[in-house]
Formats: sequence, C-alpha cells, structure tokens
Amino acid sequence: SNRDLELKQELVKKIRSRLYECSHLFVVLLYNERTDKLQTVRAHFSPSESSYFFFGKNHGMQFALGRTPPTEYYQHYQKYHLISLEKWVYC
Repeated sequence: SNRDLELKQELVKKIRSRLYECSHLFVVLLYNERTDKLQTVRAHFSPSESSYFFFGKNHGMQFALGRTPPTEYYQHYQKYHLISLEKWVYC
C-alpha cells in the first residue's frame, strides 16, 4: 500500500541522513528482538544525539546502505561492523 511505501522511504531517508553524522555503523543480526542481550546493548547506547537504532527488514536496510560497493550510499563506510547477538561476548 502507499502507506507502507511511505514508511519504507522515510526509513531509508533517516538512515542515509544519519550516515553523515555518525562515526561508526554496526549492522546487527537479530534472531529474537526481545532478548536480554539486545536490552543490554540498547542500555549501553542510551538515547542520545550520537547513537541511533534503526530496525527494518533486510531488503530495506540493504537498499538504504547499498547492496554492492559501487552502489554504497556513503562511500566512507567501506567496511561495516557486523554483529550477531547470538554470538555476542561481553567483557
């Protein structure tokens, strides 16, 4: 529907605008959004003007960031930090 398309386009705009403001980008693979591990990560990066969480489908995130090196939206993010919370180790 048009509303779904508008929401997806707005998410892409938000992600792309934050790329210029943030120094790090972490792509997190979630298998269970209600896990205690995610709550710990969210508490560590408390809401502030310097940290943001975006949740969305894989396809939408790929579109916002770029699916291949030539289509990367922001060229300085040549290597993303990929984290799987199922294998997260706390120190």
